[in-house]
Amino acid sequence: MKTSKTLLLIIVFFWSTAISAQEGIRFMDGSLAAIMSIAKERNKNVFIDTYADWCIPCKRMEKKFKNKDVAEFFNENFINYKVNMQNPTRAADLRQKYDVVFLPTMYILDPNGLIKYQVDKELTINELLNAGQGALDPNSYFVSDATAVRRKDGTISGGSKQKFTKPAPEKKNKPKSADVVKVESKKTENSKPIDTATGNISISEATRRAKILESYETVNESSQKVLAVLGEGELPPEVLRQEAYLRLEFMDGSSKSAASKYLATQTNWNTPENRKFIMDFVSSTFSKEYEFICDNKMEFIDQFGDAKVKRTLEVLTYRTLHNAVPRPSLKEATKLYSNLSSENSVKQATHYYVNRLIAEGSTEEVMEVSEDYLLNNPSDHEMMYTIGRYLSTKSDRNDKEVKKATSLIKDASSINPNSLIYLDLLASLYEDQGKSKKVKSTFERAMKIAKEQGLDFKKYEAKIIKMEG
Repeated sequence: MKTSKTLLLIIVFFWSTAISAQEGIRFMDGSLAAIMSIAKERNKNVFIDTYADWCIPCKRMEKKFKNKDVAEFFNENFINYKVNMQNPTRAADLRQKYDVVFLPTMYILDPNGLIKYQVDKELTINELLNAGQGALDPNSYFVSDATAVRRKDGTISGGSKQKFTKPAPEKKNKPKSADVVKVESKKTENSKPIDTATGNISISEATRRAKILESYETVNESSQKVLAVLGEGELPPEVLRQEAYLRLEFMDGSSKSAASKYLATQTNWNTPENRKFIMDFVSSTFSKEYEFICDNKMEFIDQFGDAKVKRTLEVLTYRTLHNAVPRPSLKEATKLYSNLSSENSVKQATHYYVNRLIAEGSTEEVMEVSEDYLLNNPSDHEMMYTIGRYLSTKSDRNDKEVKKATSLIKDASSINPNSLIYLDLLASLYEDQGKSKKVKSTFERAMKIAKEQGLDFKKYEAKIIKMEG
């Protein structure tokens, strides 16, 4: 009897585990306050995923949340909470306490709501599991303030006055004076010294995983040591600079605030050393670093070359346009494109914005924005085609929209008469309206152009023969 009960329990356990893995991570619903209340009651950390329907990386993360290992680990160890940033109430609730700029942004909070981990990019399955495993360490916390140093009583000096669950362990070999800041390098088989002059750092995997936030005094006893003791004053710039590069190795987002702290000590950002630092740490179009690059573009081009500066600005712009929350307005998008190039910024921004509205299904705004734009840009046949195609493929399109689409594609084809894509759509629209003569004449025109361009014209010939047949 006892054996049967044991066997039943084992079967139930493996059955529930299998169901958990099939479902993926089980996310709870409700307000942030309610979730944190549950976390405190159960004494569990909280994993938060922020997303939006338009966010492509978020959709890819959703598939990773269904991974068997990920699901089992997070369902067992965390209270899991998903927030749709298109929900005004939930989004505002989260923004009041935590900074969400890009999607996807993921957090791990302790039961008291303090950030243990934060990342604003797509993760691999291994990165996701490593982040979760690291957050289980009660001493592992993400602190955004670059000069935050944990005192022995568990409080933070030079940063937000957060309370940690455990005090920092006693440190050995402290400098005698509290006003002294010292940097040492201890060579090991897997590590190299830190170059404080250039910020170039090569650190071992052991150092990468070290609990850097326990103290500035010891990063890892088996690797480099960064010894820094704070009195009532601030850390000197060279140490802040070094720390920013060190935090960059941890890839947890904390390097952003560390970089800002260093730059705040600099009265002149426009030096070769600081321009390199800015290029290394700029991560958002919402930052002062980005604005500085745009305002001093020629100096950056002289130092790094046009291709590198252009590529940096393109990556930052793309990230804001496609991953920022809230999404940029047309005016903001135009400004972003103008920072890339003064040419065609209005056209690029409007095409981006209209295509985004189309993806969101905002028909009324699509027409309003595109019509205003075409009044001032009557020769933009690409916009005409975009709107014509959108109207022609709507599942609920009406006769008025079909006629509007036909008019737009006719105009687009007049401006760019050699486009077979335009002619294909125009013929399809005529066919929808039962205008067989116009369908045939459009195919004849397309066949002629295809022959002139050395392209396959047989499909048009076959359609014409069928219509004549």
